[in-house]
Amino acid sequence: MPKVDIVIPTIRDDEFMKPMLESIEKNTPKESYNIILVRGMKYAQAINHYYNNLRTGAEYMVIGSDDLVFHPNWFEEAVKSGADVVGPNDLHNPMVMNGQTATHFVVKMSYLDEKGGTFDGSFPVMFEYNHNFCDTEFVTVAKYRGCFQYVPECVIEHNHPIWSGRKKDKVDEKNQSLIKIDEKTYYDRMDLFEKWITHEKKVFIAIPTMGTVHTHLARNLLAWSPGNAVFMTFGTTPVEHARNEIVKEFLKTDCTHLWMIDDDTIPPVSAIFKMLCADKDIVSGLTVILRQKGSFYNVTTHVEGNKAFPAKKDTGLVKAYRFGTSCVMIKREVFDKVPFPWFKFNWNDGHTHYDSEDIYFADTCRKLGIQAYAHTEVVCKHAKMVTV
Repeated sequence: MPKVDIVIPTIRDDEFMKPMLESIEKNTPKESYNIILVRGMKYAQAINHYYNNLRTGAEYMVIGSDDLVFHPNWFEEAVKSGADVVGPNDLHNPMVMNGQTATHFVVKMSYLDEKGGTFDGSFPVMFEYNHNFCDTEFVTVAKYRGCFQYVPECVIEHNHPIWSGRKKDKVDEKNQSLIKIDEKTYYDRMDLFEKWITHEKKVFIAIPTMGTVHTHLARNLLAWSPGNAVFMTFGTTPVEHARNEIVKEFLKTDCTHLWMIDDDTIPPVSAIFKMLCADKDIVSGLTVILRQKGSFYNVTTHVEGNKAFPAKKDTGLVKAYRFGTSCVMIKREVFDKVPFPWFKFNWNDGHTHYDSEDIYFADTCRKLGIQAYAHTEVVCKHAKMVTV
């Protein structure tokens, strides 16, 4: 019999969970399971934390919650089905019991290792909503891949207050208060998912490099690559030439967006979703720049006289006066308006100072009336080598 990690995110006390824990012990084959309680995190965050840090080597995991009751033979029936993602019978919710959806899952770890749980690789198992809809998205993606199966003989009862009659507590009320926020995120993501399926959005991910790409960036590229294109320029100098060559290669493809990322810049895994959903001609992430007088982000929101004002993180989607190209996503249509060369070092008349190739591009776009934006939730790590 294979082994299973039963993962339970919870912020409730042990007394609440007692019926669930007793049902696992009574109705699960001995020595075939591990119970992993993840406390103090949001639901999907806890599931992803398990996958990244707590997995035991078991062949299956249960994406569970603290208000479940496991019935006899639940695990045997899930394994017998052979499905990658099993939707159990929860005994209460009619949409679950007719196989339309599922709120909890028995999942082969090989499915997550090979495909991941999100359609865009933004998180390893579930997109991190505040609480609601993470299960809805998970089952939608699994169904699209042909990997989901409802197994009515696998009974894991869900004592949710809406369907089972259990009295609501403060945890339930808090989760319900977040529905509207999560609902908007879910429909934005499903709109993006549909566009990806129909190839309306395809990203050309380009890395100008002298031959070394940071390992964390390489790992993220594996998550972003399905459905998109990855291109690297090796050893092309100067950098303005590398960026112009990237644009030429991009325009030969059917990709809708060019995403340039420097080889020492590490955007968060969720960056591709956030930047696409912004739906702007140009969207930049934030990358820290180090100078003797301190550090700041590589996006300027506005200028007053000779003073430039850098963007601040977590302030939403803001207009950008100038932006760097260490992490920038550009729609194809922009290059119909901006003439070649798109990038070049621009010296002043006395040849004593130059604007870098990204500043030249930003200034050209602004003069042509193309408004750039910065997504201040896309905060990139900047990997630098320091001699000690």
